[in-house]
Amino acid sequence: MKKAKTYSSDLIDELLNEITPRERKRTENRMRLASKIADAIEARGWSKQKLSKELGYNSPSIVTKWLSGTNNFTTDVLS
Repeated sequence: MKKAKTYSSDLIDELLNEITPRERKRTENRMRLASKIADAIEARGWSKQKLSKELGYNSPSIVTKWLSGTNNFTTDVLS
């Protein structure tokens, strides 16, 4: 028997169907990069605040934006 979808997965499916393949790939890449950043933070035993300070930012909110996968990264941040 096929498992019924939940409301949240229906919503996600609906949203994914509304974007172009290019936008979907871009979102996938951003989420993958956000995951790698989260893994690196965890591997070092750092907090968002520690990473933001190491990168010269005053607030960990920028790291939160990065981890959401929706923020564009500058080349300075990536390097």
